[in-house]
Amino acid sequence: QDSRPSGYGNTALPTAERVSHLSPEGSLSHPNAQGNNDYALQPPQLTNVPHGTTISPRTRGQSGPRIDRLLLLAALGILGLLIMWMIASRIYSWISQTTQRPLLSGEQLEIQVNRPPVPITPLNPPLEASNVVEGELDESSAEKVIRTWLEAKKAAMGPSHDTSLLSDILVDGPLENWENRSATSKASNVYITYDYPELTIDEVVWSENTPDQAAVTVTISETSQVYQNDQLDVGQADDSPFSVTYNIIRDDGRWKIQSISTQ
Repeated sequence: QDSRPSGYGNTALPTAERVSHLSPEGSLSHPNAQGNNDYALQPPQLTNVPHGTTISPRTRGQSGPRIDRLLLLAALGILGLLIMWMIASRIYSWISQTTQRPLLSGEQLEIQVNRPPVPITPLNPPLEASNVVEGELDESSAEKVIRTWLEAKKAAMGPSHDTSLLSDILVDGPLENWENRSATSKASNVYITYDYPELTIDEVVWSENTPDQAAVTVTISETSQVYQNDQLDVGQADDSPFSVTYNIIRDDGRWKIQSISTQ
């Protein structure tokens, strides 16, 4: 007769199940037999991650410090731009002050490149063509010859030492003599200024027998000032009147001085 307990049928129970029924705590009971014990025994679920991917733990509050750092960098950049702008402004202001023309008070002169602000009177005005004497020689034309010579003398002995006018009124010895005197004065850094407040024609000797020759005697009041190295030599100033006789000849239709004798 079968010794198995009733209620199990004819099927023999596995050994493990029989042992579980015999356990006093029922520790091998079915998973659904006790309330929430099924969750404690379930393994953790894993997310499918591609092979070779490193999983880093998430850090809470990580975005906060990044924003703070960006704001700090932006503030430092703006501050740097302000400092650079202030330095550039100071440099520009300094350059403007050093290059700006000084402000002058009162009415200013209108200055042009091609015209001096103040009219300048030439020291030695060039001889005009009308100063060259031609034709008959009388007292008026004789005075014109003498004044032409005096203007040429001013130019030759003045600051410019211009001897180009001498050949228009002198010939022979006087021409060579005054050209040499002008060159010597220039080499010595000396020049003389002349003024003739008075010139009187005393006599004109001319005849038809000698139409190309004449003698003119004049009384001249001459004022001269000598400059050495652009400094006035007061001791050599002279303003004494004197009498001079000029022997003049007609040279190529023009009257020129051939000799000068001072009395």
